[in-house]
Amino acid sequence: MAIVTLKEILDSAEAGKYAVGSFNVINYESVRGILDAAQLVRSPVILAIAQIQLDDVDFASIMNIMVHEAEKASVPVAVHLDHGLDFRTIQEAVRLGCSSVMFDGSALPLQENIRLTKQVVDYAHTRNVSVEGEVGEMGRGNGGEKPSMTDLEDAKKFVSETGVDALAAAFGTVHGMMRTKPALDLELLKRLHENVDTHLVVHGGSGLVLEDYRRMIERGIRKINYFTYGYRDAARALKTYIEANPDALYDELSFFIQEAFKEIFTGVMEAFGSAGQA
Repeated sequence: MAIVTLKEILDSAEAGKYAVGSFNVINYESVRGILDAAQLVRSPVILAIAQIQLDDVDFASIMNIMVHEAEKASVPVAVHLDHGLDFRTIQEAVRLGCSSVMFDGSALPLQENIRLTKQVVDYAHTRNVSVEGEVGEMGRGNGGEKPSMTDLEDAKKFVSETGVDALAAAFGTVHGMMRTKPALDLELLKRLHENVDTHLVVHGGSGLVLEDYRRMIERGIRKINYFTYGYRDAARALKTYIEANPDALYDELSFFIQEAFKEIFTGVMEAFGSAGQA
């Protein structure tokens, strides 16, 4: 199946009332393991790389892997730039094969965020590439500031003036490892879904339980970014394996971690309700 846009995936998710996972990948093992999971449970999936991760991962190299493997997949796959911070990187992402890009201007004044996001939308849409934007800056779970909740009127104005295909909204989740359970404003999420004319995205899914995801999906979340806890669980599985097999060679560890990703993200896709939708 050919690579599809984020909008195509989220249009189907809205019709079916489920959410699709967006999973950041850093190497072949993570790409292959997550795609194996998607194909096992017949789930659409979003493979993503965040701009901040490009400090450690060569953009062209990881994109070659993502695009090549996604094109072979038997389920719908969007290839996504997560948290793009500047227009040049977004242009490069499109050139390298992303079918979706996120411009994160959430730290900017609203009007500047709108102006720059609209520039990205105008560029991307002429190339059949979807765009995600963000209104309301999230904090981090490692002791950072409390997130500022997305203002409903700001969100309506942002979506109306930019034409984004998806909106990342802040309603209590935070990025990174959580020390305490997030305090979710599900009423705000419900109002956003009822009044904002685009698909809703949640970032910062760490610290949530299955019931939290169910409630968010019921209130309109169609894309869930999931990274920290998935990679933590993969690391723990690898540590346990090494302790039990101290003489294992690297190739054996590489094959093991690919299977670990497959097992972990199979469960995540089932939790999001996307299993069986492809």
